[in-house]
Amino acid sequence: MPATGTPISLIHGMVFFGKSQPEAAKAFLEMVKYPLTTAQILEGIEKGGLSVGGKTPASKKQNLYTILDRNQEFVRVQKGTWALVGWPGVPKKSISDPEVEEKKQSDKQPESL
Repeated sequence: MPATGTPISLIHGMVFFGKSQPEAAKAFLEMVKYPLTTAQILEGIEKGGLSVGGKTPASKKQNLYTILDRNQEFVRVQKGTWALVGWPGVPKKSISDPEVEEKKQSDKQPESL
């Protein structure tokens, strides 16, 4: 770990240039090797050369949160804190996630004519 003890200090230059936001977030988590908050990931990928859409810091954070939540490579281990699926002690995303279950149920309902 760097002398400063902050994950952001691992980012140098444009290391995420040309990557998608999920690819950059995954690379950042792989560098750090432990879970980070949405805000920390946002700060890291922006320092590394990517921009996240949104006019305010809160909307940028929400946009990144949504991107991570929809990607099967990331899992929330605490409120607003992300880890990579496959890390020791980190479960795969659950199929019984309420949002997934709701989508499955709506897909099963017959369409009205």
